[in-house]
Amino acid sequence: MVADLVWNYLFLINVGSLAAVDRDNKFKEIFDKYYSLLDDKSMIPAAHVARNSGKIVRAKPELEPKITQGLLSIDATRHEPGHKELIKSEAVAAFSEYFEVTEDREKIIEFVKQQAKSKSPKARRTAKKFLETWAK
Repeated sequence: MVADLVWNYLFLINVGSLAAVDRDNKFKEIFDKYYSLLDDKSMIPAAHVARNSGKIVRAKPELEPKITQGLLSIDATRHEPGHKELIKSEAVAAFSEYFEVTEDREKIIEFVKQQAKSKSPKARRTAKKFLETWAK
């Protein structure tokens, strides 16, 4: 049981890097299942999915609109408010990795501005850094 959890978390952590070398587009086959983890009963997989999203968009830019929509919809997940704030901070970090290629800049900026007022210090710091870089 513990070994299965370890392997699952290693997969979550590394899938962003694996997407970059996915010449056969296998990631597309698991996309929906992978991003369904944003609404997992635990916030840990959700945070890893959000965190990996920047790497995935850089490797698979055609998936960017769906990924962005998923990250912008974190409030619709089952997580408690404090956990949502941490997951959203990871989403903001991911947005930083691909902001220059998205067409949803206005929606992302609005999302990040909301995080700048978060109760989570981490979310506020991440949002502030993002806005200093991208909201000029």
